Amino acid sequence: MNAILIGRLNGAVVLCYKELKPAAAANLGAHMRGVLEQLTPGSPPRQSYSDEGINIHYSILSGVVYMAAAGKGVSVTAAMSFLQSMAGLFSVKFSPNTISVATSEAPFSSFIPEIEKLARDADTRSAMLQLQTETQEIKSQVMQSVESILNRGNKLSDIETQAADLLTRAKDIMGDAQQMNREAFWRQYSVFIVIGAIVVLFILLKIFFR
Repeated sequence: MNAILIGRLNGAVVLCYKELKPAAAANLGAHMRGVLEQLTPGSPPRQSYSDEGINIHYSILSGVVYMAAAGKGVSVTAAMSFLQSMAGLFSVKFSPNTISVATSEAPFSSFIPEIEKLARDADTRSAMLQLQTETQEIKSQVMQSVESILNRGNKLSDIETQAADLLTRAKDIMGDAQQMNREAFWRQYSVFIVIGAIVVLFILLKIFFR
């Protein structure tokens, strides 16, 4: 949270203001006081809007305006939860009569440390939520990358299978070609081979049966 403001709706009296990050925006306090002055009993009880890079959130409860200025990293849900917590603490600490007769911030100065602690806790929760979101995004990206790799692996496996099939087919074709060559060789030279075999057999018979 960059700054908080608690004000009474009736009379637009600022009861408590604390700027937690002085360099957050120029004239932030004046801007938030201006928002308080514009609110009426007919205004929306809860509202969020963006102005000059800062998100302004407010909630009206029992005639008291709880307002926070936060950076873009703080969600509306987180900001409204912070305002609700602040309203609960404030309403317990200060009576409706004290609030209704107040004309300055003096009676509520003791609430500043509680606001600071509450804001730190809210910032911590917001940072943790942001970290979880980023972690989830990284996890999602990693899962997508792994899935992509697995898909590519499946495609490579398909290619390897296809390559193996092609190699088998190529070997079969080569075997068929060799067989066809052998058959062609036998068809072409079978007569000469048979004649040669007969001649060799005849010679061997003459040698052994002399």
